[in-house]
Amino acid sequence: MRSSRKRLNSLSQGSSTFSSLANIFSNLTFMTWGRIFGSKEAVLDFCYKTGLIPDPNSEPNCKVPRCTGKYYKIEDRASCKIGWRIRCQVCGHKIIPTKDTWFENIKLDYEQALFVAFCFVCEEPISRAILQIDVNKNTGTNWYGYVREVAEVIISNEFEKIGGIGKIVECDETHICSRKFHRGRYLRSGQVWVFGGICREDNSTFFVEVSDRTRETLMTAMQKYIHPDSFIVTDSWRSYEGLTRYGFAYHEMVNHKKGFLSKHDKTINTQKVERLWRSVKQDITFFGRKDQSDEVQGHAIASELAKHGYMAKFIRPLEQPGLRFERICKDISRVFPGPFGKGLELRKI
Repeated sequence: MRSSRKRLNSLSQGSSTFSSLANIFSNLTFMTWGRIFGSKEAVLDFCYKTGLIPDPNSEPNCKVPRCTGKYYKIEDRASCKIGWRIRCQVCGHKIIPTKDTWFENIKLDYEQALFVAFCFVCEEPISRAILQIDVNKNTGTNWYGYVREVAEVIISNEFEKIGGIGKIVECDETHICSRKFHRGRYLRSGQVWVFGGICREDNSTFFVEVSDRTRETLMTAMQKYIHPDSFIVTDSWRSYEGLTRYGFAYHEMVNHKKGFLSKHDKTINTQKVERLWRSVKQDITFFGRKDQSDEVQGHAIASELAKHGYMAKFIRPLEQPGLRFERICKDISRVFPGPFGKGLELRKI
């Protein structure tokens, strides 16, 4: 793995730092990563410009009550990883600039953490990030989890109903896994169902874990996540019958026992949402283990579903890797704004 790390760093030799953020994001690829982030100074300059770390040239007001002073930069290479901290010119109060940022108490290099986020939005496997930055599997998995938490917070704060006038929404429910509880020799299991939908026109999605597939449960979810003027397409599960009585304008069903496409209208199908479930289930492969409690499984499922919603809404519409990276950096700074801001928190939809 160390040889891979050397290959990543070797790209930076003899190259200059990209000066502007627009230049960085427009040229960023896996091949140019080393040239752009080839030195600690280049990485820190990027973090300052994107708001991932407070700008050392700013002079924010002191946070101590009744103090009227301002903070200023002081060198501290001995006890501070970033090499400096800020101190109030009046009361002497000191703050490490990475406090309440994504890099607080980080053991990785800043460039390594950024590379994990880049791999995440480019939908690269964890194994590639682990190989390139020379960390063990647990560390790589944890940092993918940290990026996924950011996605979960953002999607919960920017929730919008999918569909609308002239738009088709495919809905379906699927069995994700069986939760398992081990007590001696006895095994009890309960099914985990997820209900979701996708808009054909803009690929916006929603996912929600449901306790059952009864009409009351599914209708409550649909009224919460789908615009009432949408054209809704479902399979022929009995809970979907009479959908227009719940305030939805249009509804068609396809009977999968007779075929996956309606004989009268080939556009009446749920092919897109069925393909979506395949993608979701590829990532949810770690549930039902003996060492996972019901609470842990429930949070993990919700987090993974939020990630898929975030990727579909904000990341996949951006084709260039640099633009995807720009988006995740902005979102990280919104969730972890540093010691002088208030970050976004996870909201219940």
